[in-house]
Amino acid sequence: MKQKILLLSIAVTLLAITTSVMAQTYGLWVRGEQVTATNKDNLPCQSGTITYNPESFTLTLDNAVIDNTAGSFGRGIQSNINGLIIELKGTNTIENSSYQGIDLYSNTTIQGTGTLSIKKNTHASIALQLPNMTLTITGGCTINTDFGIRGGDYSQHLNIINSTVNVAKHGIYNLASLTLTGCKIATPAGAAFSETLHGVALDDALVETAISIIPDGSTGISASLAEQGIELVAGKNSVEVVLPHQASVSVYTLAGVEVFGKTLSAGNHQIPLANGFYVVKVNNGAEKVVVR
Repeated sequence: MKQKILLLSIAVTLLAITTSVMAQTYGLWVRGEQVTATNKDNLPCQSGTITYNPESFTLTLDNAVIDNTAGSFGRGIQSNINGLIIELKGTNTIENSSYQGIDLYSNTTIQGTGTLSIKKNTHASIALQLPNMTLTITGGCTINTDFGIRGGDYSQHLNIINSTVNVAKHGIYNLASLTLTGCKIATPAGAAFSETLHGVALDDALVETAISIIPDGSTGISASLAEQGIELVAGKNSVEVVLPHQASVSVYTLAGVEVFGKTLSAGNHQIPLANGFYVVKVNNGAEKVVVR
């Protein structure tokens, strides 16, 4: 009897361990394969490498080629992870045939010094699906798309900071806002974001031909916080601002909505915030933070 109980106990323990391992999945798919604790360091691609760090919510593409994605409904990357960072290193390519190149269902940042080209797709190259979500493209990276960048229900936001975005056709559309920091629309000349048409427009019509957004030589920020001796520490549901002197402090969502604004004295100040992306502006400097 004791032996049966021991065997049963071992079986239950093994089942619990197996269940725990099986449950270690993330709301992220690469070429149709869900990212797990097992495959996160070797995700599917034809060449280069793709890895995921669940602690920093960072998906790193290093000279990666994601090809032949028709079997995964054409999605090169799909994400439900709030605060996902897609880090670009080197030259990266997503080639798909039947759906979005990148399908996003939560706030996401694409950053790094590399390039990402999304080719040969029949739907939007990058789709922002979740209402009120924000995609930020920053860090000096370059994004080249064949088929445009779109929102879903006109409530999504696109921020481009000191980076290059080239759209071959079908434009940038279905968005609530397009915010350019340290960059400009170079092509077509005179084009601008239209709040009425919810996209990049020219002569009262959405642009469906090539759009090129390039850095304009400015940073959009006149002095970094570090240069002012100011420190930001993002914590759980808050950000700590460490000031060496009295300063005017404002906090904005990526959609440009001010959620905090006050003149603070020198010292440490805890500002409560909901989870999300924010820009903290202190005097003439600013820095982006992620509150989890």
